[in-house]
Amino acid sequence: MSHTSPKCRNCFDCDLKSPLFRLLSDEELKNLNTDRYEVEYKAGDSIFKQGSAANNILSLTKGKVKLYLEGLNDQNLIFKVSKPWELLGGPGLFIDNRHHCSARAIEPSTVCFINLDRFKEVICSNPEFGKLFLREQSENTVHLYHRFLSNSQKHMNGRLADALLYLASEIYIEPITSIFLSKHDLAELSGMTRDSVVRVLKNFTSENLIDIQDKGIVILNKEKLEDLSRLG
Repeated sequence: MSHTSPKCRNCFDCDLKSPLFRLLSDEELKNLNTDRYEVEYKAGDSIFKQGSAANNILSLTKGKVKLYLEGLNDQNLIFKVSKPWELLGGPGLFIDNRHHCSARAIEPSTVCFINLDRFKEVICSNPEFGKLFLREQSENTVHLYHRFLSNSQKHMNGRLADALLYLASEIYIEPITSIFLSKHDLAELSGMTRDSVVRVLKNFTSENLIDIQDKGIVILNKEKLEDLSRLG
C-alpha cells in the first residue's frame, strides 16, 4: 500500500525535485504546488497500470521504478528503469489521458504527483521548460527504439550483456557497480525467459565477466561485455 509522505512540504523548499523544475518561476512553481502530493511506495508496489486513467504527471524523487509493457499470457517487457528526477507518464498524457505502460517500484520509492492540467499550463507559459521536457521525452523514445532493436536482433548473450551494461552505465552508477535487479526483471528487460537468464549469468560468471554476490551483480570485465553486446 502507498501512503502520503509526511515529509512532503512544497516545491520551493524541495531539494529532490527534477532539475527541469529549476527553470520555473516562483509563480509557476506555486501553480504546480497547489494540489500536488507525494506518495511513498514499497518495493513491488504498483504505481500505475497500463490502461488506467492518467490525470497526473509523476516525478520520481527517490528509488527506482521499472516501466514495462504488459503483453499476452503475462509476458511483460521492461523497456526502461527510471531513477530519481525522471518524469513518469508517457505519451498517453497528451493523447487520451491513459497510461500505455505500467510502472512498479523495484525498491522503496517516492513519487510526486503533479496535476496534468497545471503541468500543461506551465509548458505553454515557459517555452524553455517545454523544450527541455520535449527533449527528455524524445530521449526516452530513442532509448525505447534501442531496447526493441537489441531484444529482437541479438542472441541471448548479446541481449543480457546489453541489459547489464545499460543498468551499470545509466542506473546503478557507482565506483564498483552492483546491479540490484531480480533475475525475473532481467528476463523481462532482455526479452528472455528466466531460465535463459540464469543459464547465461552462469556462463558469464564462469568466464569471469561478472560476479554474483549478495549485494548484487558486479561487472568484472566491461570490455568483454561490450564486445558481446556489439557482436550481438
